[in-house]
Parts: sequence; structure tokens; C-alpha cells
Amino acid sequence: MEPFLLYLIKSNLWLSCFALVYYLFLRNERFFLLNRIYLSTAALAVLLLPLLDLSYTDFQLSTNRESAILVDAPIINGVVAMDESVPLNWQGLALILLIIGSLVILTKLVLQISHIVSLIQHSKVEKRSSLFVVRSPRIKVPFSFFSYVFVNPSNSPTEMREILKHEAEHIRQQHWVDLLLSELLVLVMWYNPLVWLFGHFIRQNHEYLADEMVLRNTTNPGAYKAVLINQIFGGEVIRLGHMFSYSLNKKRFAMMTLQTSHTIKKLKFLWVIPGVIIIALACSELDEQYAETDASASAEMTIPEREDGMIYVIDGKIHEVHEKVIHEVLQPEAIQSIHVFKGQQALERYGNLGKNGVIEIVTKSKDFGERLTTYHKNNQGNIPSEPQTDSEGRAVFMVVEQMPEFPGGQQELMNYLATSIVYPEQAIKEGIQGRVYIQFIINTEGRTEQAKILRGVHPLLDNEALRVVQEMPTWQPGKQKGRAVSVSYTVPINFKLQDE
Repeated sequence: MEPFLLYLIKSNLWLSCFALVYYLFLRNERFFLLNRIYLSTAALAVLLLPLLDLSYTDFQLSTNRESAILVDAPIINGVVAMDESVPLNWQGLALILLIIGSLVILTKLVLQISHIVSLIQHSKVEKRSSLFVVRSPRIKVPFSFFSYVFVNPSNSPTEMREILKHEAEHIRQQHWVDLLLSELLVLVMWYNPLVWLFGHFIRQNHEYLADEMVLRNTTNPGAYKAVLINQIFGGEVIRLGHMFSYSLNKKRFAMMTLQTSHTIKKLKFLWVIPGVIIIALACSELDEQYAETDASASAEMTIPEREDGMIYVIDGKIHEVHEKVIHEVLQPEAIQSIHVFKGQQALERYGNLGKNGVIEIVTKSKDFGERLTTYHKNNQGNIPSEPQTDSEGRAVFMVVEQMPEFPGGQQELMNYLATSIVYPEQAIKEGIQGRVYIQFIINTEGRTEQAKILRGVHPLLDNEALRVVQEMPTWQPGKQKGRAVSVSYTVPINFKLQDE
């Protein structure tokens, strides 16, 4: 999964947690300052928490899903064809749609800000203490934008006084900081209805805060409320500003009462704790499945030299190809990350497949298989390959006069593989299936050696297929001109899940 898409999924989970806790438990309480701290902290958390790696090691439960091992006929001196179908890159399409939506939102904000700048440039501006008052007939409803307050000249002196008191509180309390966080969330998650609701919570709480301070310092609260009612008509001018009559309804007037919420109700903020735990567990599961943990990564994104016996795992699949091919197919700018695993760490991650070490590569476009197919098409007959010899340094034949034979013949070979392979429980649980191609050498003594994955599906299945091949009984060796020789052999094993 693309790292940015994974970030978005986790961001939306965190946003859902914080927004629902506020909606269910906090929105009707008069702890306006605490609510502001909660909402602002939540906005930051939504943006930052998904960057943390919350993966953990867990124990998987068994499953009742049935499995089957299907063994095809051996391939002698054959070439395993790569899957040339190109799947729909839905992740790339999703990213394009997300970017288009964000650009539309950003364009709207830029146009609104341009309108505000135009108002400032073509209107009368009066400095009053720490704020600037902009008067223009084009202004339908009073609002503030950073340290500017925009009003219509037709407002009476009484209305002007109450409006400036209210907007001055927005400016003094620097509510624009919260609005910037809110708009950043909208740019990233515009498609989620909760992000718009979350922005409404922030603006609504700002109005409660401003109302509270104005009423605390006024001698005529009735006049203030009357001015609010007079300003009820009009539309929002800019999302980064505060409208004087924003969220003007019965609830806003109810919040202006001097009745305070009981202190014990502050314990409602603790409801966020179980929500955080649930989302953290969900994100850790996502990290386990999709995120990449760094382990001895190459900072320059250059492929390290492969030591003897090391395997390549590229985009989640094992590829047994020549180093020169890897370097020609993968340019540094196409690589997202390179991890090198050795020793116990490689064994824990890849089992016996990683006994000699693993070079794990993730490409940015996750299309190494397609790149390799294209390379093979364009370089037919000119692809470098590793010189193949057995453990004694003797030449390995592809086809000989008398081919090696499994005890009992080919049918017994297929029966042996089908009955000896154990479908990994984790692979059953995750629904992993597919055909694994294994190539190995039958040496002059009839023993199997140098078994390797010619085309893999997943390390869980690849490792199990490799184990069974390595534990095969002794074959009758192949012969060329009456002399026993080492022969290369390829067997496809199809791991297939069957629903109950």
C-alpha cells in the first residue's frame, strides 16, 4: 500500500475517534476553554499520530478455512512465464482524485483570501488599538480575518461597539491558529464528512468563547444579544475568518447563560481514552500488514552487493535473477526503500529462506514484476544468468539422456508433495494462495540441493514449498552417456484455498 494512502486511512481513523467523542460527550458542556484545547490538540494528533509506527507482534488464532495443495506436472528445461496482465492501479487513481479535490479546496481558499485583500485595498481602514476596522458597503455580515474586522458602514454605533467587542476577542485569543489547523485537515481529508463537522465544532466553540468573554465584561447583555439577532442574515465570507453571527441559533443563546457545567462533568474528557486505545490497536494492525519497518536500510537507496546465498525480496515477492538484471531494471530513483536482514532477524522474518540473508526492496510504483517482464521481452537471448554448478562444482545439465526419477515415478512425486506440504495457518488466515515454482538440482548421488524459488507468491508459501523439496528422499540420478550427472528440475506447486 502507498505510504500516503496508509497515512490517510490512519488519519481518518483518528479523526473519527476525536470527532465522535466530542459530539457524544463534550459539545453541550460549557468548558469552552477545555473544549478548545481538546479540539486543537485533536487536530494536531490527527496530522501527527499516523506518522508513528504502532506495529506490534501478536499471536494469530487458528482458522477453520480449508486448504488444498495442487501439484502440477514437473517442468523440464522449461521457462516459467511471467504474468503479463497489468492490474488497474487503483491506488494511483485514488491519489489523483485526492489531489484534485485538495486543489479545488485550495483554489477556493485562495479566491476567498483574494476577495479579502481586495476589500482591504479598496475600503476605508481604521486602526483601533490592536485591530484594524475595514468599512465597506460590500460587506453584508460583520466578520474578522486575523487582526482585521470587516463591517458595513450602515451599522449603528451601538451595533458597531458590540461587534468590535466580539471580534476583538477572536483576535485576542488567536483563534486563527485553530482555523489554520482545521483548514489543513480539510485539505487532506476533504472527502470525509467528519472533517467538515470537526471544523464546525472548532468555529462554534470559538463563538462560545467570544460570547463568554463579551458577556463577562459588558453591562448590557441584552444589547449584545439584540445585535446578534439583527445580524442573523447573510452568508459566510471566508473559512479562515470568523463571522459575527456564525452558528446563531437557540443553542448559542443557551450557551450564553451564566449557568456553568458541574466540575464532575470534566470527567467526560476521559471518554477519549478508550477511543484512543481502539484506534491505536487498529493502526497497529495496519502497520503490521502494510507499513515498512526500517532495518539496516540503505540511506542512498542503492542496492547493496549481494553476499553468497542471499535472496532478493522485491515488492513482497522473491525474485531469483542475476544482480546485473536487478541493477538494470531498478534505477535508484524508482526505489522507495531497501532493507537488509541477516542472521536471526532474517530467519524470523523469512524462515529458512532467509538463512543466508535477505535484501528486501520496495519500489515506489510496486511494479517490479511488470518491469522484469518488459526487460525479458526486450533482451531475449541476451540476459545474464548465474553459471549453474552443483555443490561439488560439477556442471548442471538441463536435459540428459536418462532424466532423474523420483522413487515410484512421477505420480509418486506428485503424491509426496501433496501430502508432505502443510498449508501455513497464517497464510490461510490472510487468504494467501497461488502457484509457487521451485527449481532445484538433483546431484549425482540423487539428493536434492540448491533449491530456490523461481517464482514465488509469498514468503509463507515459498518457505513451506522449499522445505518439502529440501527434505525429498533420494532420487535415481540422471545419466548422460552412462555416467551420473547433476540435473536441474522445476516443479510448480499450487496453494489453493477452498471456502467451506
